[in-house]
Amino acid sequence: SSEYAAAQMLKLFSDSLPVPLEIELLTNDFHDLQKYGAECPIFKQYRVLLIAGTMDPKVDRVPYVAIEDIISGNSGVISSCLSAYLSETQIRELNHEMLVHFSLNNVMENITILNPNKLLELVVASIDEMETYFQLQLNGRDKIGLYLHVSCLIERLVTKRCEKENADLTMFVKEKHDFITGVKTCFQETLEHYQVELPVNEILYLYEYIVKDEKEVKRYRGE
Repeated sequence: SSEYAAAQMLKLFSDSLPVPLEIELLTNDFHDLQKYGAECPIFKQYRVLLIAGTMDPKVDRVPYVAIEDIISGNSGVISSCLSAYLSETQIRELNHEMLVHFSLNNVMENITILNPNKLLELVVASIDEMETYFQLQLNGRDKIGLYLHVSCLIERLVTKRCEKENADLTMFVKEKHDFITGVKTCFQETLEHYQVELPVNEILYLYEYIVKDEKEVKRYRGE
């Protein structure tokens, strides 16, 4: 239900806060906000900093931020509205924790054998290390996608349900040797923990995710 979804998002935000804040996180009926606008009772009881949701109720003088923008770390509204309560570093930490908590919910729905908390902890550390190693700045949506993909991949590798490599990836191995070595270095702790190896076709997938050059990737796949 929409009430359950709102409560889940409120908990997600609350769990991601780096420090306790002297503000209240509340849910409110969207249709009431849309119908009564600034005259809605909640605005008489509270000084509302911002409204977050999946649809904008368009309340005058109250900033709105889409949930997907909060989760993907693409919201300047959060930074400006919470700058009086959190430092820039803490806001970055909030964005990161939102990503991790949201990803954990998705990982828990898709992982059946492994401990999802431990798995995601290792995967997040590996992808953070990859960002540093390759001097990348992945956006929030890409991070969520990678967290989920790599978590599911590790479980497939552990349970030996991974597809065998069919494509001839000789050219990729030859031309992107440094990238392959770098990825294996960044994922070393995760791979050693689960005693698995990262197949070259999955490293090519990571390369595709990061570089986003469809023509180049097709050439490496021999398409």
